[in-house]
Amino acid sequence: MKKTLIFCMLLCVRFTTYAQFTTIAEGADFSEPEQGFARILQFRNGNTMYLQFSMEGGIDIQLYDSAHKLLVQQAVTATYGRLERGSIDGFRNWW
Repeated sequence: MKKTLIFCMLLCVRFTTYAQFTTIAEGADFSEPEQGFARILQFRNGNTMYLQFSMEGGIDIQLYDSAHKLLVQQAVTATYGRLERGSIDGFRNWW
C-alpha cells in the first residue's frame, strides 16, 4: 500500500513537471549580456526588438520578425556623458 501511494505521487509529479516545459517558439541564439543590461520589446505587429546596453560597447539592437527571424542587427556607439556607472534610470524615459 505504501509503495503504491509513493508510485502514484511520483507519477503525478512527473505529469505536472512535464506540462511546464512546452516549447512555444524558438529563434536564433544570441549572446546574453555579461555587463550592462538588456530589454526586450514586443510590438503589436508581432516583431520583437532586443536592446543590449553596455557602458563599453554602446547599444546593440536586434530586430526579429513575427516568425523569430533576424531582420536587422545594428550596433550604436553611445556617449553617456559623465556617468559614474550604468543605471537603468537613465534609459527609463526612452519608452
